[in-house]
Amino acid sequence: MDKVSHISNMANIYYVRQNMPLGLGHAILKAKSFIGDEPFVIALGDDIIYNPEKPVTKQMIEKYELYGKSMIGCQEVAKEDVSKYGIAKLGDKLDEATFQMLDFLEKPSVDNAPSRIACLGRYLLSGKVFKYLEETKPGKNGEIQLTDGILAMMKDEEEVLAYNFIGKRYDIGSKFGLLKANIEFGLRNDETKEDIKEYLKNLDIEKV
Repeated sequence: MDKVSHISNMANIYYVRQNMPLGLGHAILKAKSFIGDEPFVIALGDDIIYNPEKPVTKQMIEKYELYGKSMIGCQEVAKEDVSKYGIAKLGDKLDEATFQMLDFLEKPSVDNAPSRIACLGRYLLSGKVFKYLEETKPGKNGEIQLTDGILAMMKDEEEVLAYNFIGKRYDIGSKFGLLKANIEFGLRNDETKEDIKEYLKNLDIEKV
């Protein structure tokens, strides 16, 4: 009970409902009345990123405080996986982990990919993005895409950075990714790790 009470006091959480599935950009627009012109973080729920020393959101906030620019969290992916992600075209290097973003392509072929730097579910954006999302015309299935709003902002000379974050990423949008994350987080937990180790050690895979 103490743990539940502690969690409930860690943050004030407010919900806004997206009543129709009209794209990520449409969902973000629903939060405009909460955010106004302030910079804000978007953390997509199908990506969990583990870094026990400095969470990715904190890493990005520190970079924002340094450069004052919107940014997208990225990591390098295997060549054969570039067609699964939005891939960044990089410009000038600001530091070891931060680059100017010139463009990004949504799920390009291996031959057309400008890099192997994939945009992975973490954004820190200026409140200016709302203006561009409001002006974005709906695309396929009437959806407003966040990427279209960001690209429009970039074309209007609003610089966006690519930040190569530090952390282990779990894609829990897949069944196997979700299972893997649960097992590995369980093995990191002092209350559960020994039981999980024992269970896995004694598991007869052929009989499951």
